[in-house]
Amino acid sequence: MIGCLCGQEAICPCEIHEPEAFTTWLTEKAPRLAKARADGDPIYNRSLDDMADHTANVPELAELRAALSDLAREQLEKDWDLTLGMEPWPDAWEFALTARDSWRDMVLPCERNALRERLAAATLNDEYPLGYKDEVDLSGQLRPVSNEDLWKEAQALAEIARRALELERMLRDHAGGWATAATQYPPAD
Repeated sequence: MIGCLCGQEAICPCEIHEPEAFTTWLTEKAPRLAKARADGDPIYNRSLDDMADHTANVPELAELRAALSDLAREQLEKDWDLTLGMEPWPDAWEFALTARDSWRDMVLPCERNALRERLAAATLNDEYPLGYKDEVDLSGQLRPVSNEDLWKEAQALAEIARRALELERMLRDHAGGWATAATQYPPAD
């Protein structure tokens, strides 16, 4: 329970004075945490101050971290630090509960998201160039992705890679003085 925030800027309805609105909000925002609250799970009563320590000790979260590549683990830690540095409730709790319930389902999405983040950084974009949203984020939301969506994304990336390799070859040729005109290159389609 987070206590009454009436009269203060709050991220949600007051749990004490607006219990029905609060329950509705929590169920929509953090369904696993809402269930934990209804079931009397002690994770619900954690304070903001000890949540970081508690979630660090969730065994399944440790298993998730261990299953990730170095790149994906690094991205997860970066995102986790950002989440704890902002208003972590209820996102940190929901993420910990998602990991506790189904950490294995989070591995591949975390790996793909880390590579998407790396590609966005390499292209100096704030977001992944294909506009794809994270499959799992620190709010603990798993977003199902179909195999068809993954194939479409792979095809779009293949085209980006082909054009990037073509540009790389052209840059090397120009830097080495091996080509002097754009007409020496076939059109990029």
